[in-house]
Amino acid sequence: MYPHKILSFMLLLLLFVSSCKAQNSSPSALIDHKRPKIVVPSGSDEHGMFRCSMIDRNGDLWFGTTLFGRLYRFNGKSFITFSKEDGLTCSSIYSIAEDNAGNIWLGTNKGLFRGINGKFSLVSIPGIKVGHAPSMTTILGTGNRNASVPDQEAVYAIVSDKKGNLWLGTENFGLWKYDGKSFTNIVYINNGWKIIPSDSTQYYTVPHSGLIQFILEDKAGNIWFSTAGAATPSFNCFDGISIREVKVANLSSVHIFYMIQDTAGNLWLATRDNGVYRYNGHTFINFNEKDGLLDNTSCLLQDKSGSIWIGSVGKMKDNGGLVTRYNGKAFTPFPLNTLSNTGIWTMIEDRSGNIWIGTKEMGLYRYDGKSLVSFTEHVGRQ
Repeated sequence: MYPHKILSFMLLLLLFVSSCKAQNSSPSALIDHKRPKIVVPSGSDEHGMFRCSMIDRNGDLWFGTTLFGRLYRFNGKSFITFSKEDGLTCSSIYSIAEDNAGNIWLGTNKGLFRGINGKFSLVSIPGIKVGHAPSMTTILGTGNRNASVPDQEAVYAIVSDKKGNLWLGTENFGLWKYDGKSFTNIVYINNGWKIIPSDSTQYYTVPHSGLIQFILEDKAGNIWFSTAGAATPSFNCFDGISIREVKVANLSSVHIFYMIQDTAGNLWLATRDNGVYRYNGHTFINFNEKDGLLDNTSCLLQDKSGSIWIGSVGKMKDNGGLVTRYNGKAFTPFPLNTLSNTGIWTMIEDRSGNIWIGTKEMGLYRYDGKSLVSFTEHVGRQ
C-alpha cells in the first residue's frame, strides 16, 4: 500500500472512531442508570403529600402534591417537575385530569389550571361571589362574564367525560361543567339540586352545599358525586337531565373520599369513617374493620388482574395507614414495612402492571409484584 493511501486510511479510521465515541457519549450522558428520584427539601416533607395521580394517553404518570404546588411527570426514565416557573401559582394540587385534546387540567387550592405543552395558566370560573353570611354563598349566573372574582374557589375534583366536558367539584359552590367555552353550575337550593344555565344573569343565594371531593363518570355516562361537610351530606347521580340522591344504607351521613367502577359495573366508595362500600345499583355491601380494613379509607384502584386495592390514611389518632388488596374472596393486608410513612393518599397502575403509591410526608413508592422501592429522597432526614 502506498504511503499516501496508508495516511488516508489512518485519517478515516481516526474520524470513524471519534464519531463513534461522540455518538456513544452523548446519549450516555442523558441516561441515568440509577433509579430516578424526587428530591424533597429538608423540613418541607412534614406538610407535603402526594395527593393525586393519573396516567395519560402516552403512558406517562402524573403526580400532584401539596408541597409548594409541585407537579411531577414520570416518563419511564426520569421525573419532570412543574412549579411556579411553569405557571403553577398554587400551593396544593388536589386532582388531575387529561382532556380529549391531551391538555392537562389541575384542581388546586387556587382554582382551575390548564396545562398546554408544559405551561400552565389559571382558568377563571365566572359568576362566583362569596356572601357576607358565613353559611351562605351568592352565585351569579355565569352569563355575566364580568363577575369572576380574583381569588378563585378551590377545585377539589376533576373528571373529563367521554364527550369532552370537564366536571369540577368545589367546596361551597357546587358542581360545575365546562364544555371548553362556557360553564354550567349545579347548586343545592331549597332542598334540591338546581342547574343554573350558562347564559343566566340572575343571582342565587344558597347555603354552602358542602365539599365535593370526588367525581366519577360511569360506563353509561352518568356523573356521580358526593358532598361532605354540609348539614346533610349526600351521594348523587346526574344522568344529564336530572339529579337523584342515592341513600347509602345504614348511614345518616357519609364522607366519600374516592370512587371507582369495577369491570363488573359495581361502584366502590372509600369513606372516612365507614370503610368501603360496594354498590351494584340496587344494594350496598359494607366492608370495614372486621374485614381487615382501617377507617379513613382514602383511595381505590382496580388492577389489570381485577383485584381491588384499598388505601387508608389510618385512624385519626394513628400516624399510619394501610394498603389492602381484595381478590374477590378475601382481603389481604399489604406489607408496608419499608415505607417511612404509611398514610396512603393515592395509587395508580402503570402500563407494566406496577402499582405506584403516594403517601403523606412526600413518599412515593412502586411495587412490581415482588419488591417495594422508593422514588423520593429526603434531604436532611435523620
